[in-house]
Amino acid sequence: MGTRGNRVGERWNEMGCEEKSSVIQEEIKRVCKLPSNSVYAVHRLKVLSKINELLSAQNIVAREGVRVALHTALSVKLIGSSMAFYEWQSKTTNYFLKKLDVCL
Repeated sequence: MGTRGNRVGERWNEMGCEEKSSVIQEEIKRVCKLPSNSVYAVHRLKVLSKINELLSAQNIVAREGVRVALHTALSVKLIGSSMAFYEWQSKTTNYFLKKLDVCL
C-alpha cells in the first residue's frame, strides 16, 4: 500500500479518457464554488482547463486515427494485398497500443 498520491496516480492511469474528463469537470465545478479572488482557485481553474483541453484534443486525435485506420484497411482490402494488410495491421495495433499508454 503506497501513499495517497501513489494510489490516486494509479487510479488515474487506469481510467479511460471519458472518465478522466468527467473527473476534471467535477473538480472544475468544485473549484468554481471557491471565492473568485482566491489565487489558488484561479490557478487551479487554469490547470484544470488545460488538462481538459488536452484530453479533448487527445480524444479527437484518437477518433481521427481510428477513422484513418478504417479507411486504410478498406483501401488495402480492396486492393487485395493480404500481405500488406497484415503488415499494416501489425503496425497499427502497435501504434494504438502506444497511444493508449500515453492517455493522460
